[in-house]
Amino acid sequence: GGRRSAAGTRRALHALFDAAVYDADVARRRWNGQIDLILLLDIPEGGMVLESRMTGVLRAIETALGPQPPGIVHRVGGGGERSRGRAAAAAILSDHPEARHILVSACSDDGALGALDALTAAGRESQAVIAGMEGSAEALEMITREESPYIASVAFYPEQYGPALMDLVLRLVNGEQVPPFRYVDHELIDREKALRLLRPEAGSLEGPRLAHAAQRTGTSA
Repeated sequence: GGRRSAAGTRRALHALFDAAVYDADVARRRWNGQIDLILLLDIPEGGMVLESRMTGVLRAIETALGPQPPGIVHRVGGGGERSRGRAAAAAILSDHPEARHILVSACSDDGALGALDALTAAGRESQAVIAGMEGSAEALEMITREESPYIASVAFYPEQYGPALMDLVLRLVNGEQVPPFRYVDHELIDREKALRLLRPEAGSLEGPRLAHAAQRTGTSA
């Protein structure tokens, strides 16, 4: 119902806020806060909750850097698939050859990786910073690269969904009161954390959520 959708929307906005603020902070340090183009890759077919992710990104960017001129914000589909993200980003980049300071965010790492493909093909990866969502192994690998424009991803740890649901079911079966909503954990993975996940020699894994991510990406503590 409406309460559930509103709660999910608030959670989605909160999840992307961390990555968008980080994105904007990097832009502030690298480009003195000057932004020429903001590319937000949506998943329109996912409905309000998924679309709220890019709404949250834009709000976070404007919280960090101030209101942005509408003409530089481009919100398009393609955030869920790499090929669609690449095509959407390539079209926007072609329309804006003058842009030198480009912020990119997508509803998934696949969409963000597609945008990275387009930037690389155009020879413009040095002009961008990118933040994705999911914490996929390929995205984390890109984040570890020192010159990569891919600077962060928000991980949701889907491998924890099953155990969390079973815990709720067992509590309900036992007659316990449970909260009306159960939100998933999320975590911003920047280069430092990605290095700990994919390059254990760079530092020890810290915390159970990083350990879960390490299992998903094929590493171990």
